[in-house]
Amino acid sequence: MPRHDRPLRPDGSPLINFAADLRRLREKAGKPSYRELAREAHYSSTTLSDAAGGRRLPTLPVVRAYVRACQGDVPEWERRWRALAAAHHESHCTAPHPGSKALQPEHADRFFGRDALLQGAIERLTENRFLAVVGASGVGKSSLLLAGVTARLRAEGLAGRPAVAVEVMTPGARPAQEFGSRLARHDSPGDLVVVIDQFEEVFTRCQDEHERAAFVEAVTEDTGPRVVIGLRADFLARCAAPPALGNWICRSQIRVGGLGPDELRQVVTGPPERVGCTVEESLVTTVVADYCGRAGALPVLSQVLLETWRRRVTETLTLADYESAGGAFARSAEVVYRSMDERRRQITRGLFLRMTRLGEGIPDSVRCLWRDELDGADPETQAVLEILVGARLVTVDEHTVQPAHESLITTWPRLRDWLQHDRDDLRVHRNLTEAAHSWKSLAQDPGALLRGVQLTTTREWAVRDGHDLRTTPAEQDFLTQSVEAERQDRAEGSRRERQVRLMAAGLVALLVALAGVTLVAVGQWRDEDGAQGPAISRRPVSASRPLALSRPDIAVPDTLSGRCLG
Repeated sequence: MPRHDRPLRPDGSPLINFAADLRRLREKAGKPSYRELAREAHYSSTTLSDAAGGRRLPTLPVVRAYVRACQGDVPEWERRWRALAAAHHESHCTAPHPGSKALQPEHADRFFGRDALLQGAIERLTENRFLAVVGASGVGKSSLLLAGVTARLRAEGLAGRPAVAVEVMTPGARPAQEFGSRLARHDSPGDLVVVIDQFEEVFTRCQDEHERAAFVEAVTEDTGPRVVIGLRADFLARCAAPPALGNWICRSQIRVGGLGPDELRQVVTGPPERVGCTVEESLVTTVVADYCGRAGALPVLSQVLLETWRRRVTETLTLADYESAGGAFARSAEVVYRSMDERRRQITRGLFLRMTRLGEGIPDSVRCLWRDELDGADPETQAVLEILVGARLVTVDEHTVQPAHESLITTWPRLRDWLQHDRDDLRVHRNLTEAAHSWKSLAQDPGALLRGVQLTTTREWAVRDGHDLRTTPAEQDFLTQSVEAERQDRAEGSRRERQVRLMAAGLVALLVALAGVTLVAVGQWRDEDGAQGPAISRRPVSASRPLALSRPDIAVPDTLSGRCLG
């Protein structure tokens, strides 16, 4: 007998609506029997019937086969299934990875890969009443503080102090007031540990100097509670400026860096195993290759793994699921971009173009933007950078800024369009950026300035309308110095040319004078030689006259008279 669909529950849930649409697709195809569909789909009639039953979410391969057998739009149904799967899984079980958010104290069972660092933090806090956890944005400081330190202290306490109360806070706009309210909840500060996450908010959100000073004094007070702060590395110098705080940070801190290969394996495989999933070995190998040693990329990896888990077809996370998850960052980038005004959109465009290395015969890739390239940037640029960091689209450390994930270059259509808009202008700008950075790193050596054709091309680009690539103050200074150096070189060249011309003219004049003197001397010599000739020629004639009388045989004949002179 042909299999008939059971009536769907009229609860209007997304799963029921999905099943109802599958049934309508089958009706549109002429309502073939499930046996007929089975021959086309290569799945059993029971499996296909269950897919449209609305009792549980079918697997993606079954949906593909069902839709293909009914001649439906397979890509569209794949998109619908993924959206439903994400919502369905999150409502029925806990995702193993938190995405771009930090793990909280209640997520301690999903905190992996930082065992040695966590143990070191607990030991330092046992020995000192202050601990600074310092690292670049995105290395997992918050997860270490909350799911690591806070959860461990609440469960086990400190050595010799099993009963330890822990308060967690962020500074916000009124840090001293918030800190005081936390202390007021406890009778003895000696049994209290205050964990202050995102300590840099003291400088980014608190605008009251007196409030800031009061907060720093309270945190560093010797009789106060134990304090653990999480601090972004690029704010370390500002925090070290107040002497008391600077002394504590120097005395007791741990640095959080990128994850090593073994730690990454634990991060990838540990949380899914907690919820009954396994991870394909090729996926683990790829993640280790992509993220090993990348400081600041942990929230990015967590978001990718969350998207991978949402896209799984079975209870095994595969490399194919992982590769399809890269588009999540492109969607997030587009949402953030669209939320900005035009001024901030232009700044965002400039930042991402700077953070891309143009490929010559190879694909474009991520480029680290040196933080000193942003020296002198206006407050709007700093505000945009904070937005991008907060959205986990950009990671920063003490020296560099870079995109959170390389997939943004290939999967974000808007960025691809920017990169293709005018690559020649982008190359000129990139060469200027790199040359300016090299010049600065060489202590502004004049030999590193632009010259010749490269300077001419860069100057023409800088003054030409039609592009909106902005130069930084450092680049402008470098270009100005290059132009000035070329002007001085030309002036020096002109001066030397004039000197050479003057020297040449002097030599010519000297040669002319020498030639004149020589001609005069030669003329005088010839005149003297001409005057002496007749006298000399007459000497033999006069000398031979006495001989004509005594020795006529040797006397000179007188050629004029024909007689012998005597």
